Amino acid sequence: MLDFFMRFAAWGLIITAGMNIQYYTEYVVPFFNGLGDDVAQAITNSPTSGTALDTVLNAYLTAIKTMFGALTWSDIGGYITATIMALVILLVGMPFLAIAAAYIILAKFALGLLLAIGPMFIASALFPGTRKFFEAWTAQCLNYAILTALFAAAGAIEVNFALNNMPAGSFSDLLTTAKMAMMGIVFWIVSMNLPALASALAGGVGISAMAQHSGPFAKLAGKGIGKAFQAAKMRAGRGSGGSIDG
Repeated sequence: MLDFFMRFAAWGLIITAGMNIQYYTEYVVPFFNGLGDDVAQAITNSPTSGTALDTVLNAYLTAIKTMFGALTWSDIGGYITATIMALVILLVGMPFLAIAAAYIILAKFALGLLLAIGPMFIASALFPGTRKFFEAWTAQCLNYAILTALFAAAGAIEVNFALNNMPAGSFSDLLTTAKMAMMGIVFWIVSMNLPALASALAGGVGISAMAQHSGPFAKLAGKGIGKAFQAAKMRAGRGSGGSIDG
């Protein structure tokens, strides 16, 4: 008798959530749509998942602006060195922001498509033979929600690292620039593996195509960074330019 009542309650919940459009749009859709941002807010203390990425971008741009603002108009050598440093930072910092933004947009778009056909999958939970479709749909929705939260968390970690290693708000020497460049490379690699982590946690299918094709770009960026640092070091060693310290 208890088993019958439990089954009856489960059927009632499934029918209410999957076949009552008002209940579905009022409770189910906001839950999955807001899950990623809510988890990201709990982790990063920011209102949306994109706030951490905005903070990273602002930190880079503010530091570069401060670095150029400390130069005088006649300091040609300083401008050359600062330009090389700025290009290195942008080269390693922008890929993480671009990948994170692309994955967040793609995850939200895919989640919207899944929620649009959600009632059909919820109704499939009524029968044991089709229940696997409901489980797969739920896992995929959780996958995209967790992916959004993971990128927000990675952005928050990068912000904290940047602020701790850039106390003056600028890249005033090669050592600081090297630290920030390595940070960009590390978070670039992390961003390419977050979709696999999200799918492992939720049990859904990960968005892995973008990460698979990012390897050649990472290799090219590494070569460019090495050449840029060699040029900056040679320029600094000649001593023909001024200092870029504020």
